[in-house]
Amino acid sequence: MHPAGLFGTARDVGINRLDGATAGKGVVIEAVFTMLLVMVILNTAHKHSLIGTQAAIAVGATITVCGFVGGELTTMSMNPARSIGPAIVAGTGKDLWVYLVGPAVGALAAVVIVSVLRPHPNPDEREAAQGKDARATRDAPSRQAA
Repeated sequence: MHPAGLFGTARDVGINRLDGATAGKGVVIEAVFTMLLVMVILNTAHKHSLIGTQAAIAVGATITVCGFVGGELTTMSMNPARSIGPAIVAGTGKDLWVYLVGPAVGALAAVVIVSVLRPHPNPDEREAAQGKDARATRDAPSRQAA
């Protein structure tokens, strides 16, 4: 049995559609908004000690704004997995490539831009990328001495 049979009329909920754009424009729109989102994610993750838990606000606000602005044109995906699931349930792959190519190109562009703007991570960033807490290791000897 096809998954669409399990969901009845709700099977089209969440499926992406190019309502106000051609496929080419859809790829560009998805790429640009995905690039913005990934840049916000990379920059808030890099400034962990400055932003802390408020990073979620920046990321959530970016997703919201991108959804409002681009939602009317491409129903905004910015995430291939968010497009693939509903397409499988609905049993259609129409324009699915737009939602695979656009976010991939946008994410790659964001990584390149952030790498160019910040070519050398500081030691705290390196330790955080390896799963270490730079502040804890830096403060550990002073705590033991006290």
